[in-house]
Amino acid sequence: MLKKETPDKTFYLVSNTTGCTLMRMPTLMKVEEELEKEKQRIVVIPEEIVAEARRPIEQMLELSL
Repeated sequence: MLKKETPDKTFYLVSNTTGCTLMRMPTLMKVEEELEKEKQRIVVIPEEIVAEARRPIEQMLELSL
């Protein structure tokens, strides 16, 4: 994101090991498989949790634009 906003700047990695390997583990195929397994499962999230979670999610979405 920073590279897109400031293309004239050079960014350097702090370490070659920087990065979350867990974030690279899910693939679209794995997500699809799990969604197929869970099609019949309904999860009800309490409204107070939804309200608390909505704000940071909306902030992340605003930053992604």
